[in-house]
Amino acid sequence: MCTFRETNPKRRSNIAKKSNYRDYKPELRKDFNGRCGYCNDHEGLRNSFYEIDHFVPKTLLEINEYADYGNLVFSCRYCNNSKSNKWPTRDRHKCNDKVEGFIDPCDLDYAPHFCRNSMGEIIPQSKLGKWMHRELKLYLRRHSILWQIEKLDYIMATFKYLGLHEKTDYKDLFIKISCHFLDYFQKLKENNVG
Repeated sequence: MCTFRETNPKRRSNIAKKSNYRDYKPELRKDFNGRCGYCNDHEGLRNSFYEIDHFVPKTLLEINEYADYGNLVFSCRYCNNSKSNKWPTRDRHKCNDKVEGFIDPCDLDYAPHFCRNSMGEIIPQSKLGKWMHRELKLYLRRHSILWQIEKLDYIMATFKYLGLHEKTDYKDLFIKISCHFLDYFQKLKENNVG
């Protein structure tokens, strides 16, 4: 099994206050490392589908709290739509009861509730993880596909670097891997990853 994510997102505390929560998107992108706080998918292939989620749903907030930076999550559209206004405890100060509910993705306790198998599928590791996995639809195939593409991209970049900077000729291997990657990517586009 693989770790769920390499680095934990962390919201900065020195962000200038803004009146509209949508204006925080560049800061959130940076604090969340360009990744969805919930599924950890990188925005690289679908950056127009990344949004801002209110961790505690707006239905439980006062209007003047909508733009509270500490409650915002950089989120892919899939996780944002799946989470929506779900908040099982109905208590804005209690995000879960250890069986149902959510954990703030910036909380260090979030990632241990999940891991990834060798194919990149997200696997829940606790009762609360199982609940979040189901409610956020972390079982969708798209998560493992995007994880695999990211791994292929890293391998290709490594071979490119070695080919440019090492005396050993990696050209044939790089071409072979590049062809596999392009074929795989074409199939993804034909099947529309979503």
